[in-house]
Amino acid sequence: MRSPRYDRLVSKLRSYLKNDICRIVNRIVKLYCPKEIVIEKLNFQNPNLSRRLNRLLSRFGKAVITAKLDAAAEEYGIKVTYVNPAYTSQTCNSCGYVDKSNRSTQAEFVCRYCGYKTHADVNGARNICVRSSDEIGSVYKNKKLILQVLVKRFISRLERTSRPNSWAKDLILRNPYFKDYWDKFKEIS
Repeated sequence: MRSPRYDRLVSKLRSYLKNDICRIVNRIVKLYCPKEIVIEKLNFQNPNLSRRLNRLLSRFGKAVITAKLDAAAEEYGIKVTYVNPAYTSQTCNSCGYVDKSNRSTQAEFVCRYCGYKTHADVNGARNICVRSSDEIGSVYKNKKLILQVLVKRFISRLERTSRPNSWAKDLILRNPYFKDYWDKFKEIS
């Protein structure tokens, strides 16, 4: 049995979310007149929140966002594309290097390979945009497969350089994402 206080709180939260989501989507459409909106497949699970609040956010948040984007797509002819967000916040948009420690803080992205610096959300958004026209952008691909493709691409780019730097070798040998290639890089002097 739910209390009236809980019902009021849920209603207030739903109203707030719906208002903000609609306001933001309307502003994006008005300011930028996009032909396509690329968005990550949303998952609102947060381990710091209660099971009940996670369920509430997940059910309602997804529904409102999907409904508003569908309405904008129908009204303005905007194409809405959903992509798998796996590793977009850890991948450098400049060189393609994937590493957990590329994102040193919530707001800052600094690539440990090429030194590229930007706001973490900007880097992630650029990766999501690129992913919309990429084979790994499918929301149905699993995280492990996406990581394998990203690592393979980076290694391929690295092999095309005349000779990888010793610091690049050390960086790769310390990165667990590249463990399938460790033997290969240990041979390089």
